[in-house]
Amino acid sequence: MELDMDVKAGKTTEDMLFTMETVGCVGACALGPLVVLDKEYHGNLTVEGLGRLLKRIKKEAAAAKE
Repeated sequence: MELDMDVKAGKTTEDMLFTMETVGCVGACALGPLVVLDKEYHGNLTVEGLGRLLKRIKKEAAAAKE
């Protein structure tokens, strides 16, 4: 699965939903690989799992706009 997230570290996606930041440590090595979205940790991610997570967030954001 390819993630269509045209964003580089320190930048925000065009839809303003995601900002990519790199960090040295979030203190959750046992959960890695992981992402932190709105202070919520999502661990043990695969590329597919991250894709599903991002799709869900995009869907929720679209629903909130309606």
